[in-house]
Amino acid sequence: MSPKPITAAIIGAGHRSMLYASYAKQHPDELQIVAVAEPDEVRRRKAVALYDIPPERCFLTAEDLAERGKPADVAINGTMDLQHVPTTLPLLEAGYHVLLEKPICP
Repeated sequence: MSPKPITAAIIGAGHRSMLYASYAKQHPDELQIVAVAEPDEVRRRKAVALYDIPPERCFLTAEDLAERGKPADVAINGTMDLQHVPTTLPLLEAGYHVLLEKPICP
């Protein structure tokens, strides 16, 4: 019996996060993208379409996601460098394991 896939939320649906998330397309038995936090509607819709994310798991900010419980096991944070600390702290406080693109802060 194979283990249950890790579920992940994308924080910032730009190039960095989407590259990491693409692993789920090749290995759905290991990783599933189940939520997105992205203020840009076009990028958020792209993530929704690629990973079939339901509306109740779409958020404008990492803070919104963190306040709504924990729909995923981990968060993939690929926000811009200046946003790393303010977007990661709420996720850590909510109990997420976070893949954070470097640097942690400029």
